[in-house]
Amino acid sequence: MFQAITSMTAHISDPPFATQSLQAKNLTCVRGEQTLFSNLSFALTSGECLHVRGENGVGKTSLLRLLVGLSQPEQGEVIWNTSSIKSDR
Repeated sequence: MFQAITSMTAHISDPPFATQSLQAKNLTCVRGEQTLFSNLSFALTSGECLHVRGENGVGKTSLLRLLVGLSQPEQGEVIWNTSSIKSDR
């Protein structure tokens, strides 16, 4: 036998997390003998976004690979919160 639910309430609180940050500091990416980008720097915090666009072969995927630690930059570093992703993969 089924019983009908006549009303339902829910309370969703704000998430209990601190502001997160991602920083790219003077990144240089080289593939083969071609420099895809150099001295690239930016900082993002929770709620911000980065729009990455460009022609084929300019380094969009390479940048994303650097930001998540799948590749290492020729120069510069990526900081997640306060730690270099090199030391905290």
